[in-house]
Amino acid sequence: MRNVTVGVITFILLFALTASPAAAQGQIETITFPVEGMVCPFCAASVERVVSGLEGVKSIEADFVRGVATVEYNPSLVSPSEMVAAINSQTFYRARLTGENMATAVLFVPDLLGEPGRGHIEAAFADVGGVREISGESGRFTVEFEPHRLTPGDLAQGFRERTGMEVTILSAHVPDSDNKQLSVRDLLRYALWGAAVLAILWGGWRFAASRLELPSLGGGRGAS
Repeated sequence: MRNVTVGVITFILLFALTASPAAAQGQIETITFPVEGMVCPFCAASVERVVSGLEGVKSIEADFVRGVATVEYNPSLVSPSEMVAAINSQTFYRARLTGENMATAVLFVPDLLGEPGRGHIEAAFADVGGVREISGESGRFTVEFEPHRLTPGDLAQGFRERTGMEVTILSAHVPDSDNKQLSVRDLLRYALWGAAVLAILWGGWRFAASRLELPSLGGGRGAS
């Protein structure tokens, strides 16, 4: 009997150890947020080192040209706010969760037409993670939210379930950071970094040539 008990406990422990990573893998989400101040690959590497050290972060790619960081993470272990706080406190760069990576939805609630009504909206979303800000009145409200956690449909359905009121989504904006176009500033960053790399390579070649008496670039053959 004792051997059976030990075997069952061992099986349960092995199952838990092998099932946990799979369960965690299914909860992986992705977020892209701006990080200001990165000007070179070393800056990006510094941001990646800090964020990758947080529990729950699966991967991070910091792009110094676009000025953003894209993180795959487990939301049950780490939040975007913790990533931003880590970057801002442990590096020279500034990350933020506003504007570029926030989504907005304009909701219309007929039952609140002609009334301030914001209290109903705020109460409905008080315990909903991912809602950042609510504004508006008289039946028309703008909700700012984190697109990696919620969709406009989630907002509307949640409001109906919590208040029993009908709601219509008038408009919604969900940013797509992956389609961000390169600006003139981005192109200048590329050009400056490329020029710096070429200068380093040229300087290294000149140094090596002077020490090892290598033929100079563009020089002709010596007389035999």
